Amino acid sequence: MPFLPVACVFALAGLGKMASLATYVAGRRMLEKRDRPPEISGSARWNAIVGLAILLAVGLSAILLSRPEWAGWFVFAVGIVLVVSSFAILAKEDTESRRRLLILLVLILFSIPFWAIYQQQGISVTLFTDRDVNRNVFGWIVPASEGTAFSALVLIILSPFVARLWLFLARRGYAVSDLAKYALGPSFLGLSSGFSR
Repeated sequence: MPFLPVACVFALAGLGKMASLATYVAGRRMLEKRDRPPEISGSARWNAIVGLAILLAVGLSAILLSRPEWAGWFVFAVGIVLVVSSFAILAKEDTESRRRLLILLVLILFSIPFWAIYQQQGISVTLFTDRDVNRNVFGWIVPASEGTAFSALVLIILSPFVARLWLFLARRGYAVSDLAKYALGPSFLGLSSGFSR
């Protein structure tokens, strides 16, 4: 069954994150007075809470993996709780903090479809490459699955040039704001999807 290996991969990733969290909690004393959060009072109680949270997360993950039909409802419920809690936090903040948090929420909202489309490269884009792209390179048929590597390759090659471009524009009085850069990502993503048709 293909489900078992996929479940194992996600389980290993979760274990890696839990190991990272445990390492941080165990060594956070070394981060004091180094521009890091100070030692939390009642560390034994805090460690117990973190340990319990990890155990609950492992148990919940096991349940959701065995009952995938529950996973959608769980994610939906968590999303509702996060949205409600975000607005509750907003209500308690001053005007300037509320404005910044609202901007952050808008950016998060727009990032959701961006990453939803971007992550299609492992599925939809691979199928598109397999069915509709000429993959013959000097007699060698490039495997469709290798197409996803081009995205990372383009990022590695073009990132230094784009970084230089922002500096070049800033020196000439045409500094591009972070919000404008953020907006360019979905814009170029939409254009690339349009040209691929």
